[in-house]
Amino acid sequence: MTIVPSVVCIIGKPCSGKSTTSKKLLRLGWNVINVGERLRSSNNLQIQRDLENGVYIDPDTIMSIIGHEFQKQKVILDGYPRDVKQLEYLKEVASRNTIFIELLCSDTVCLQRAAKRRRSDDSKIQQRLEKHASESKFFQYMDTIKIDVSAKTDTDVYEAVKSIIETTY
Repeated sequence: MTIVPSVVCIIGKPCSGKSTTSKKLLRLGWNVINVGERLRSSNNLQIQRDLENGVYIDPDTIMSIIGHEFQKQKVILDGYPRDVKQLEYLKEVASRNTIFIELLCSDTVCLQRAAKRRRSDDSKIQQRLEKHASESKFFQYMDTIKIDVSAKTDTDVYEAVKSIIETTY
């Protein structure tokens, strides 16, 4: 019998393909919460300042923005958690099966992807990559399912993640 996890966290470097993959997972009937997108569209001036300065947003603030959607049965968190504090908070509020899928690629690939998509915060992509490198070291100690996405197409990455979701549990 297959047990579908109720929370899937898609984590990885900025521009590693988390959001592109997550949006395609909507086809599977999952509720996708793009944490970064929700924060960028917030009217909260402090959140906007923190994002401009590369500061990670407090987990309580994030949950106040996404909390009602987080209560749905099948949730994909796109880009969350990003640091140990967010991971600990997630463990407190997620009393259900959670899997972590980490998309791996080089900084060079991330820089190339950022140049193509031209999102406003991509002007600070190098700083964001450095911040990710320092804040995400805890990933190596987690039980994550790793996918090297460097040479894969968006469709290949989606199919790999879809397969993991459908067969892991």
